[in-house]
Amino acid sequence: MVKGKPKVGSRAWDKSLRNNPNFVRETIASVTLRAEEGEPGAAELLAQWLAEYPEYRGQIRAVDELNVKAEDGWVKAAGGGNKLAEQAARDEATALRAELLPADATILDRVLVGAVVVAHLSYAHAAMMASGGSAMPAVQAARDRRMSVTQQRFFTAVKDWQLIAGKKARGMRSPLKLLDAKSKLGS
Repeated sequence: MVKGKPKVGSRAWDKSLRNNPNFVRETIASVTLRAEEGEPGAAELLAQWLAEYPEYRGQIRAVDELNVKAEDGWVKAAGGGNKLAEQAARDEATALRAELLPADATILDRVLVGAVVVAHLSYAHAAMMASGGSAMPAVQAARDRRMSVTQQRFFTAVKDWQLIAGKKARGMRSPLKLLDAKSKLGS
C-alpha cells in the first residue's frame, strides 16, 4: 500500500474529508439548509458539526440572527402595517440595544439584551392593541391581560439583564445557566 492520499471511497478517505475546510464548510451549509427546511435530525446533526467546528458558526445566519428575526417580527407587529411606525419601533429597539450593550459584549450580554428588546416590542404591541378598545368586553379583557403579561415579561427581562450586568460590574463571572430548569434567574 502506498502512503499518502487514501483511496477515494475508503473509510480512511471519508475520515480525511473532515480535515478539508471546503468539505466542512459545504457540509455545514448543506446541513443548515436541511435543518431550515425541517428535515428530521438535521438540527441535531448541525449542532454536532458546529460543536466540532465552532469557527464555522458565523456562516450560519439562522443561528446568529435568532434575536434579529424575533425583533423583526415584533417590529412589524408593533408598526401595525404602518411603515413609519415600523421604522420608529426599529429605531427605538436599536437605541435600547445600544444603551444596554457594553462595549465588550459577550454572547450572554447579547442574548439578555435581545430578550429585553423583544420583550419591549411585544409589550408595545400589546399596549397598542389594548388602547384600541373593543366593543366586546371579553376581547378588551383579553387584550388587557395580554398587556399585563407582556409588561411582566419586559420587567423580568430587564431584571435579569440588571442582575447579570451588576455581577459583571462587580467582577463576578456569571454562569451560563439561563436555560437550566433549576435556575431562578427570572424569579
